[in-house]
Amino acid sequence: MARNSASAKMGLAAAGIGACCLLSPGAFVAPTTPSLRASHNAAQLPGVQSEALNSEGQSQGSSWLASGAAGLLLSGVAARALLGSRRAESSVAMRATGIGINGFGRIGRQVARIAMKDPEVELKLVNYGADYVCESTGVFLTTEKIQAHLKAGAKKVVVSAPAKDESHTIVMGVNQETYKPESHPPAPRPQSKRASKKTGPRWTGRKLRHIHPACAKVIPAIKGKLTGMAFRVPTIDVSVVDLTCELEKPTTYPEICAEIQRRANGDMKGYLGYCDESLVSTDFETCAISCTFDSKAGIMLDSTFVKLVAWYDNEWGYSCRVVDLIKHMAKEDAKAR
Repeated sequence: MARNSASAKMGLAAAGIGACCLLSPGAFVAPTTPSLRASHNAAQLPGVQSEALNSEGQSQGSSWLASGAAGLLLSGVAARALLGSRRAESSVAMRATGIGINGFGRIGRQVARIAMKDPEVELKLVNYGADYVCESTGVFLTTEKIQAHLKAGAKKVVVSAPAKDESHTIVMGVNQETYKPESHPPAPRPQSKRASKKTGPRWTGRKLRHIHPACAKVIPAIKGKLTGMAFRVPTIDVSVVDLTCELEKPTTYPEICAEIQRRANGDMKGYLGYCDESLVSTDFETCAISCTFDSKAGIMLDSTFVKLVAWYDNEWGYSCRVVDLIKHMAKEDAKAR
């Protein structure tokens, strides 16, 4: 396709989004509407372009999906609460076969809107310039099941939810270097954090999101050392993590804060944030950082027992990491050619 050729020349990564989404020199299917919103935010994520949106629902009943995808999720109070000061300036139009970003005309661009359930039989991704697929329906969660996407034309598949088999698990900022274009080997043990944890009871606001098996897959050193629970609270957006740790070596809270700040400004910049202001949950809406440590909210009970608190936007930061992973894969794949 001419569009895909132009995208490759521009260094774009193309993908498909929605229950299934596509981005360009590859394409991807995004986990949730914030992923498509993130992929359209050129200021935050340059080099990414959405090509198609697939949802199993009927076209006439999914205008909410189109609005969310373009960054105008809902309207009024909900939009202000969800999008905050970074509310997208895009305009959205919905048709049965397309979503118009800033209009369907000459100055806008169209993202294909499709409604298919069987990717192998119905969803011909090659027709949309799709190389990378981000599978987010929650249906295809094993290597065996994602073969349907590969048979439909995709070269690589990223599953946004925790896999139900031993599929390779990657978290940007933790073990992305384990991605190898030629294969998907078992994830090697990544470098653990300097402050080794013996135990770590944990709770989060809203959903726990299968955190325990997912964390152990990415950081094997914490397997069996992390437990947790979740509280459902009536907030639209933003969650908080309360991590209670028993450390193997004595330290002080200022030393822990200094180490986290060093990492936030160093090798984990863009993934880990550091905050020493008295902020509230809404201050972290649409924050692209995966997790922001709140230095004023934590407490040290003794030299080896500490409570750490961090904030994150429920979907936005994660969606940005999905897009980052697609870009990382495209870059590594290009090197291997």
